[in-house]
Amino acid sequence: MTGIERVKDVEQRLELPAQYQEAVEKHVPVMLAGLEERGVTFDENGSIGVISHAIALATRFRQAGLRVQLYTEQKKFKAKMSYADKTGVPFVVFLGEDEIREGVVACKDMVSGEQTKLDFQGTLERVRAELDRRSQGSVIQ
Repeated sequence: MTGIERVKDVEQRLELPAQYQEAVEKHVPVMLAGLEERGVTFDENGSIGVISHAIALATRFRQAGLRVQLYTEQKKFKAKMSYADKTGVPFVVFLGEDEIREGVVACKDMVSGEQTKLDFQGTLERVRAELDRRSQGSVIQ
């Protein structure tokens, strides 16, 4: 096991402190993950598959000013959601063959549980608006 693999293993086993979750939420608002168990990887024929689309989508989010984490591990859907939940990433974008074919972005709000399938611009606007709303705080009465 390499050093980075050990760090990832420890991260996954630990209950992360609130400060770490807040830091992740502020600095990595979007996690992009493949829907297939094989993850965001090359397809079974060895040609570039979902990975090229994932990189392009992450690049578009980054050019729009959002930080994005690419989740490329070959894990089941539940493990990907658990990782996002533990690290406090507020939005998870899923990319699968259907989304690529339809030209949409599937996005789950990890706080409300709401999931949408919109075009890129619609998803970007939704994520930005919700992040802005959450950064406002609440009024103490």
